[in-house]
Amino acid sequence: MNFTSNNFWNDKGETQYIKFNNTILKDQSDRKNRIAYLPQHSFLPKNIKIKNLIKLFCNKENRAKISQSKLVLSFLNETPNTLSGGELRIIEVLLIIYSKAEFILLDEPFTVFRQK
Repeated sequence: MNFTSNNFWNDKGETQYIKFNNTILKDQSDRKNRIAYLPQHSFLPKNIKIKNLIKLFCNKENRAKISQSKLVLSFLNETPNTLSGGELRIIEVLLIIYSKAEFILLDEPFTVFRQK
């Protein structure tokens, strides 16, 4: 079987949805606080401080946890565009893990890190 068709991977299905706890979630607003997705590429706005992004992603309890983390503490007043690729990826992973979501999907979360 040959999978090299130009449109094989890019064609969208006629129906797209996620079923979560027997509920069909058709769009992003349906998935809010239920499912969080970490894509392979960076997804954070480049000019918003990390401490403000934490407020967007995390509830009060988790905001305190992530803000006090040694991995995040020194970056709270930085913006994503000032971080290295590895630093940014750590922040993104932690934001998803500490998000309000009940279920998280991580798409190759550590590909940005080099092996030694």
